Amino acid sequence: MKPFDPRLLRAAPAARRPVAVLAVVGVLQGVATIGLAVALTALVVAVVEGMPLRPPASWLAGLFVARAGLSWVSEKVAAWAGVEVTAQLREALLARWMASPAERRPDPDRAVTLAAQGAASVEPYAARFLPALVAAAVVPALALATLVWVDWISALIVVLTLPLLPFFAALIGKTTQADTQKRWAALSSLSGHFLDVVRGLPTLVTYGRAQRQVEVIGEVSQQHRRATMATLKLAFMSSAALELLASISVAIVAVSVGIRLTHGSMTLQAGLLAILLAPEAYWPVRRVGAEFHAAADGAEAIDGILAELDPTTATATPAASSTGDDLGVVLDGIHYTYPESADAVLAGVTLDAGPGLTAVTGPSGV
Repeated sequence: MKPFDPRLLRAAPAARRPVAVLAVVGVLQGVATIGLAVALTALVVAVVEGMPLRPPASWLAGLFVARAGLSWVSEKVAAWAGVEVTAQLREALLARWMASPAERRPDPDRAVTLAAQGAASVEPYAARFLPALVAAAVVPALALATLVWVDWISALIVVLTLPLLPFFAALIGKTTQADTQKRWAALSSLSGHFLDVVRGLPTLVTYGRAQRQVEVIGEVSQQHRRATMATLKLAFMSSAALELLASISVAIVAVSVGIRLTHGSMTLQAGLLAILLAPEAYWPVRRVGAEFHAAADGAEAIDGILAELDPTTATATPAASSTGDDLGVVLDGIHYTYPESADAVLAGVTLDAGPGLTAVTGPSGV
């Protein structure tokens, strides 16, 4: 389960534009947030020092409007990106399976899971997680650069504490991957069993075994519920851990600023701006952690979907040809083995069936 797999954008090319727009909008939102911190600091300092309030207030109002507009654009484009990537992946999967021989297609339970829940779960991955990943790579750097210009001591504290967040997020992500795989396996089992029951429902009713299958489906559903709850517990715990680390780091910055303000070695404007900018350096990384848990199913499904769409696994299907009335079947040295089996079902079969009726006879079951 990779944080980002470039094969996704190659498999769904229509999603490249909305995902790129979301990344740009995320970076602009970070820039607007930093500008809001600067404008708010200027307004507070103007109130304290009795300076004119109109210029900083105008900047603050304009930045609030710009950030609200960017949020609206982000929501609209996120919905667009989710629909595009889900539709393209589902369409590509169905086209690939229809063009492949029956023995090369996945099991029905796996196919249903990938085409239905799998493709749908990719939507939060593409619409939420990928833009957050881009913002986490750009916005903290911008916040740190501004902090260095404002107060290098606060910037040093952020530089020393910021790597703790991705480090612990990576540790938690390994456990999340295992739990997500268990939940995905439980979902596939539930989907496949339900599909088998629906197919064989007339036979089960005829022999009075339908009620037993209700109990079995209930047991499989409980397994899926327990796996889902375990994943949710881990997601809440990891979010709490990242929030705690970020809060402690911001508190260290605030204490350092407060001590220097008390001793008069720092101006009010620099201190207030440092306190406002410090959380913005941690927030994108915390958001990536939260969005990763929301998109964990999508990240797991992408591996299976891209494996099905991998061109190296394509199977060539020979085309039938005919010339006039010369219709027939000619086999010469045919061998066949079922997938994942070592025993040959056919070995050295030769047949020349010309036009007309050809009957193949033998004991039942051969």
